[in-house]
Amino acid sequence: MEVRFLRDWKRCRAGQIKIWSSRGAAHILIRRGIVEEVIPETMPEPEEPPRAQRSRKLGRFELDTAATELPLTLDECKAELFVLGAETDALILRQLRVATETVELDSSRALMTQTWKVHFSAFLSELEIRKPPVASVSSITYFDLDGNSQTLATSVYETDLASENLPARIHELSGQTWPATTTEKYNAVTVTFVAGWTTQVLLPPRAKQAVVFKLRELYHGCDLSVEYERALWRLKWTGNY
Repeated sequence: MEVRFLRDWKRCRAGQIKIWSSRGAAHILIRRGIVEEVIPETMPEPEEPPRAQRSRKLGRFELDTAATELPLTLDECKAELFVLGAETDALILRQLRVATETVELDSSRALMTQTWKVHFSAFLSELEIRKPPVASVSSITYFDLDGNSQTLATSVYETDLASENLPARIHELSGQTWPATTTEKYNAVTVTFVAGWTTQVLLPPRAKQAVVFKLRELYHGCDLSVEYERALWRLKWTGNY
């Protein structure tokens, strides 16, 4: 077992050390200062809370309007890459966009402000938008039993956008019920929402650091996978409440 991403460790029985990595856990048997055996161990999956179990049906995401701002300025990128001239400015900006997209895909987040649509096959007891941070829900549309497109009134539902580290939630208000939808369409319910941080100043340092590591890999062709995975680990959200 390759142990590269250490998160914690503790001494177990005499002569053993147990360590955890992002790829699992292992017991390392040490005698007289020499590593004699590494015994891989599967880490138990965290128990999923009931609320998450009720929201197993994930939506299908569709980018509606891409972000117009990047997480770093060109000058910040050049400082991180130790570049002085302007000959490679266009290359740096192009690779910055690739690095940003990679971080967003790997972390299941939206970094800078952008508009998305998430499609569901029907209304669930609770709709989850798994692309934090969600700033606002613009609209909810659905196809009724006759196959006609309808816009759901905001008086029917409420949103929970309180956390930037957890999915946003949408559920009916007290005394309200979801309308019936057609079963003849795959994406009967569509939620349009705005996600991401509004300015570079508000973007968390851990997000910028992940982008920087990926940008350095692309520009210099070096292997920073360990550093990138560590930064990404701090950026990822758990998906549990």
